[in-house]
Amino acid sequence: MMKTFLPALVLSTLTLSASAFAELTVDVSPQRGGAWVQVQKDGVPQANVDVTVPSQKSHYTTVQNGRAFVYSHREAAHTLTINISEEGGQSFAVQRLIPSSR
Repeated sequence: MMKTFLPALVLSTLTLSASAFAELTVDVSPQRGGAWVQVQKDGVPQANVDVTVPSQKSHYTTVQNGRAFVYSHREAAHTLTINISEEGGQSFAVQRLIPSSR
């Protein structure tokens, strides 16, 4: 009984986590000097979502259209890690290559 219960419990937990994760989508559009980040849930733009860049200790919040511009303070092309945190919900990180600002 226990041998089948644990795998079923783990599988159901992963299924619930995956379905919750699938609702929130993030689109990152790199540009010179930073990137536009847009957060949507089920196709609807999400305002007031926390967007942070840990390496720069920068914090942003999405506006009504679900977007925030994340600034990058480096001139050379580099990979930027962006954390997305929904209030009372999921949190995850995305990485994108930011082009050179030269």
